[in-house]
Amino acid sequence: FEIDSRNRTKQFSQEFRYATDLDGSINFTTGALAWQETRDLEDRGYIAICASLLDPECIAGGWQALVRAINPQYGDDGFVDAKTLHGSLYELVEWQALDALTLSAEARYVNERFEVELADTLCLLAVSTLPCQSADRQNNSGTVRSQYITPKFGLEYVLADNLLLYASAAEGRKPAGIDTLAGSGTSTIAEIQYDS
Repeated sequence: FEIDSRNRTKQFSQEFRYATDLDGSINFTTGALAWQETRDLEDRGYIAICASLLDPECIAGGWQALVRAINPQYGDDGFVDAKTLHGSLYELVEWQALDALTLSAEARYVNERFEVELADTLCLLAVSTLPCQSADRQNNSGTVRSQYITPKFGLEYVLADNLLLYASAAEGRKPAGIDTLAGSGTSTIAEIQYDS
């Protein structure tokens, strides 16, 4: 057998924010966030089982030639290729109702797309008497998209110069996706996809 796994991840993010500082009791914060992540996992490892302990080519170490003959996917780039594109907009309103009391309300709009392509993990097991079934990569790729708005509310009360009481309530939500850990040659995208 051989273990050869390489994982490359690239990320980029950018945020813009504008906050007011008005003389009145109400102020606003407006912002936008965008980020992108790409992941490429190459797994060139294999397990080869000799058909016979007396097979000189197998025993002598001709593993890679044997595996390539059985498993045409051996050495192919991309065991898991995943890409996430995220964009969100948010608006925060703060109201100083009293000198010691500030109320806030925020809404965030999220638009996210997740794309993935999975190779056939069953082809990581190469048996010298059984040909590996090549994965239909077109059938093992998919895209999910999430669009939603999450609210958040906050309260701050100054009890003393060095004592602040605060509370907040928000809706947490995870974008839809595809479980790349559970993916295998026997799993379809529909079976390992989850909703937001």
